[in-house]
Amino acid sequence: MSNVFLTYAREDDAKAALIARALTGQGWTVWWDRTIPPGKTFVIEDALEKASCVVVLWSKAALASHWVRAEAAEGMLRGILIQAFLEEVTIPLEFRRIQATDLTAWDGGVGDPKFEQFLQSVTMLMQPRTRGPSPVAVAAPQVVEPSLDSFEREPLFLGPSAMPQRRRVAVWTIALAIIAAAITGVLAWRIMPASPAESGGTEQTPIEKAPVAAPQESSVPAPESDGARYVPLLVGETLGEARAQLERVGLVIGNVKETPGGDAVGTITTQRPAAGERVGLGTRIDLVVAAAAVAKPEIVRQPQKPRSETKVPQDPEVPPLIGLSSEVARDRIVRRGFIVGDVSVRPASRPETDLVLAQDPASGTRQRPGTAISLVIGGEP
Repeated sequence: MSNVFLTYAREDDAKAALIARALTGQGWTVWWDRTIPPGKTFVIEDALEKASCVVVLWSKAALASHWVRAEAAEGMLRGILIQAFLEEVTIPLEFRRIQATDLTAWDGGVGDPKFEQFLQSVTMLMQPRTRGPSPVAVAAPQVVEPSLDSFEREPLFLGPSAMPQRRRVAVWTIALAIIAAAITGVLAWRIMPASPAESGGTEQTPIEKAPVAAPQESSVPAPESDGARYVPLLVGETLGEARAQLERVGLVIGNVKETPGGDAVGTITTQRPAAGERVGLGTRIDLVVAAAAVAKPEIVRQPQKPRSETKVPQDPEVPPLIGLSSEVARDRIVRRGFIVGDVSVRPASRPETDLVLAQDPASGTRQRPGTAISLVIGGEP
């Protein structure tokens, strides 16, 4: 079982090793191995699930890794996330509510004040959590059974505090049995049909006795099925990254809509269900992707010219396609009045699979309607 789960980018291996060694020196078990064979992602999920503390090391490379962001989001949802900066970067908005330690100038020394503060934060989180004060054992009072010599001095009836444990259990058992019998008798009398004489001589159909529900021993709701999954955080990711994260947890992409997104073109702005919700295996997650707004042609007033002259319409502008999925890129090409030209596949990482890596002509240039737009799509290596 791993007490501390250390998530970081592969480019920060050297500093992550120093931090892992320092945490191990405090007596904790640290999981920080990044050499997991392909197809063995369940090893990471098992270590993350059993961790008591998740430490994320933020850097430029860590921000670019969707694995680091997904593991940090899991720690934040469970309330066990500790953050540390290895470089001066701006972390996503959802992580800014959690205090982080600045280790940008840390040289590996254990006596550094900021690193001591970091260790103190981990120590406070690793302390065992108790649900309340443990019950204090109270010695049972010594009870003296009445005898013939003590009959005049000791009362014959012993109160609950002086009654032996077995006798108290027997008394309460008999009392509960009497109460249950009384309740059953009252319920049977209330639902018993009246006799013909009492009901005016009219014969009535006997009423079936309603079953008495057994008292519930606990009000705690039944646990969810083992097939339930947590919805990962997909906001800010591309469609390719979202598809990879959903495949890891057994979920799939549902409906995908586009809305104008300004600077966030090609990334997810909304997801349903939201991140952190538990859903069934194979649930479809609906996404909203930010798309570039279609530029409206500017109306430029020019000096009046003779009517014999005709205005030449302005050619449409090639849209930005890099970073979009192949389906969205094809649709956007056709909507702008162009046609899809040559489509080639280039080996790429898994998050870039089925995403546009290059385009020709470049975005922002104006081309005649019907111009062929060539694409380079990322594929599995």
